[in-house]
Amino acid sequence: ELVTTVTVKNGQTIVLGGLITERESKSEKGTIFLRRIPVIKHLFGTTNKTTTRDELLIFIQPNIINNQDALDTPNQIEAGRSAPLEQTIRFGITNSDEIPKALPYTGE
Repeated sequence: ELVTTVTVKNGQTIVLGGLITERESKSEKGTIFLRRIPVIKHLFGTTNKTTTRDELLIFIQPNIINNQDALDTPNQIEAGRSAPLEQTIRFGITNSDEIPKALPYTGE
């Protein structure tokens, strides 16, 4: 849960928060029995240490809409996008060329 109050300009992008995880892993390769002997294990095997960092950030970009017609437009676009998908689910149609891949650019 994230609760915050910010003041931004119309169309300005802000980062609300995020999660960062780091994982370290160690892998050993080599001759099975010889790499287990403490004195000579470095001669018959290798050890790799890997650090993986994942970041998940939450961005928002508020836009002020001044008239009611502009509020209806995104709903109409989404209804147009989901209609072919609903037909695919309902009737098993597999023509994926008819399904739009993204919302069209509105120029705003």
